[in-house]
Amino acid sequence: MADEWLQHTAIRAAAKASALAARERLAATATGMLDDNGRPRDSRWWFASSYVRTTDGAVEEAEAGSFADAVFIYRLIAYFEKLYQDNLAAADAGRPVEPHWQRAFDVAARADTRRRVYARVRNEAANQSHLRGVVESVVAASRAHVRFDLPRAMSWVHQTRLDGLGSGEFSSYIGDFMAMAAVFERATLAANVDVARQTRLPIQLLPRQVQEWGMRFFFRADLIHERAFAWECAQELVTVGGVGTNPYTEPVAGRLEGDVTATPAVDVFAAIDAALRPTMDALRRAPVDTAARAGAGLPDALDTVERIRALQGLCHGYTGPGDERAIVALLAASARIGDLEAVVNGVGAWELAANLHGREKRALRTLLRAYYYPVVQSSIAAALLRRAVRFAQLPWEDAMIGDLLCDRRDGEALLATLDDDDASGWQRVQRVVDRTVRSRILAANPGLRS
Repeated sequence: MADEWLQHTAIRAAAKASALAARERLAATATGMLDDNGRPRDSRWWFASSYVRTTDGAVEEAEAGSFADAVFIYRLIAYFEKLYQDNLAAADAGRPVEPHWQRAFDVAARADTRRRVYARVRNEAANQSHLRGVVESVVAASRAHVRFDLPRAMSWVHQTRLDGLGSGEFSSYIGDFMAMAAVFERATLAANVDVARQTRLPIQLLPRQVQEWGMRFFFRADLIHERAFAWECAQELVTVGGVGTNPYTEPVAGRLEGDVTATPAVDVFAAIDAALRPTMDALRRAPVDTAARAGAGLPDALDTVERIRALQGLCHGYTGPGDERAIVALLAASARIGDLEAVVNGVGAWELAANLHGREKRALRTLLRAYYYPVVQSSIAAALLRRAVRFAQLPWEDAMIGDLLCDRRDGEALLATLDDDDASGWQRVQRVVDRTVRSRILAANPGLRS
């Protein structure tokens, strides 16, 4: 047992070192896409910059102990980065690139062409063209990255044994996979500041406009759906054995040798269900309400990702009374089975609360207070708190603030994440909540009275 522990410790240290090295390579790649004035000369920078931030966030979460299997996350970072860098290097050298990345790079090249056309123009048309180029290049690269690279990377990490230590069941990784929600939230906020600064659009207006667009229509809602599709795709690859030959050797955990572009591309997705095969076209949305409602009829028979997908479908579009009852039934099943934290992370506590009313909203609150708020990682709790404080206009948003600060042991630490130059976190909370909620928070966190 001691030998196995030492072996695992060595593997973890090597995997972490490789993840950090991957992060440094990504940062160097992004820096190389800036001109001498520190401004993007290559529209691929917008994705690369966000990619650096998500990698930073994943490493920070792993170091903070937020993941049950940090080795899986570290190795996933390494595989993910290698797939991207192989294709980027091939493109820059004029060599063949995997089709999905060729498509993404072509979109960025067209954005660069438009930017050069408008380089000497300062009007609304130029601003809109620049912003459109940012959005198009990020969306195309994100589709290539999440739809094609992420399922392959997860599958290869799972199938590759290290020093005789096998990977667990693939399904065991879903909690860590869904726990990345806070990483993407923080990366989105930072990316919005970059867009405002680099496009030179009115900084007092753009961050909020872009943030709302980004969170709701791509980085939050759509990315949540995209990641669920990627998990299903990877799970199917593992199940049918269609993952294909791993193009990399891994002499040390996370240190990869090889080049995915060096051999003719093999369609590893050909063996899986057509509905799960990735494409660079169209939005990947949640299942339609009828399918989601049917799945909710036997919630205990569904696995974790099936419940997540059903909930996404029920929350998408109009949510009627029958949908609301089905949502609560699915969440209650997750509470019984023990995967409520992963399921709520996969859908979003905010999205769930916004779609429920009356008795169902009260039932959701009971479930969250008993099984989610006390145990969810602090970074996700902090992200929920920031959003609730910012948008606190309705009673349920006030209640969410109070529950987060009263049902956890780190309430005062969560408040500290809200500190800014204008006010402390507690002062910001006091501005938006009513007297009853303030009293609850003070009772649970007596240190705030001093």
